Amino acid sequence: MSYKICPVCQTKNEPNAVICSNCMTDISTIEPQEENNLILKLMHDNFTLSLDKDETIGRKAFGSKYLTNEHISRNHAKIIFENGSVYIEDLNSTNGTFINDSQIKPKKKYKLREADTIKLSSYVKLKVNIQRATPNER
Repeated sequence: MSYKICPVCQTKNEPNAVICSNCMTDISTIEPQEENNLILKLMHDNFTLSLDKDETIGRKAFGSKYLTNEHISRNHAKIIFENGSVYIEDLNSTNGTFINDSQIKPKKKYKLREADTIKLSSYVKLKVNIQRATPNER
């Protein structure tokens, strides 16, 4: 199912809506999005980060409780859910982001695949697990 997300209040609206049903903001120019039914698990030996929506990860962002290494930037990378796939984008981090030991270019989306390994700088290694969410998990 597709919907429009209001940029002001984050309410999901029908794909043909022109005004947000909650806050009356004009959403006529917002493109409908497919609902995400994926859960991304980034697994480390000592912790797992679970994401089901776009998030920035880093020392001062999502995962900050665990991503404390000084070589990880405050806003290191962005996880993006789009069209039934999951992507990662390096946010110009100081020490880089790596997929399967290859450094990715900043500000460019890279598709993540099951069992990929992500490294934030060269210090924190995370294994990628992508699952389909069941209705109870959403």
